Amino acid sequence: MNTQELKYQYIDSGLDNVYIKGLKITDDAGEPCVFIPRIGFLHLLIASEIIKQKTFMSGQEVYFLRAELGMSRSILAVRLGITEKDIVRWEKGKWQASNDIETALRNLVHDELIASNIKNSGWSKKIERCKSNQFNSLHINITKSRGGVNPYRVEAA
Repeated sequence: MNTQELKYQYIDSGLDNVYIKGLKITDDAGEPCVFIPRIGFLHLLIASEIIKQKTFMSGQEVYFLRAELGMSRSILAVRLGITEKDIVRWEKGKWQASNDIETALRNLVHDELIASNIKNSGWSKKIERCKSNQFNSLHINITKSRGGVNPYRVEAA
């Protein structure tokens, strides 16, 4: 069994721009095996960074946030005051919501996902330690990428 540390593109998040640095990737009889620690915490940090961005959300980001909220398209549409068809088109990148609708989604994610998890689990201190390189084995780097529809990159290790 061979073990190495690499930069891993976390495509299972559904986002093209999430990379995890420092994970141990084990080669066991020709099969790469990756273990991602604290995946729920990682998803919370990704959601947090998406809603902080000043640019319009991509379809991938909208889909990711909806999945993290655990909402169907129809429920999210009702909550945002748009149609389910708008949500489908938004997630496919064929429609762009207005600033007001995006703000409503950002507030919804903040209030129902991030703030409730931080309040109920003490994650605010964990997030600060994580961002200052002191959180056990998990380190998150959020950097701006150049161009494209996904203007940031989340790196975790």
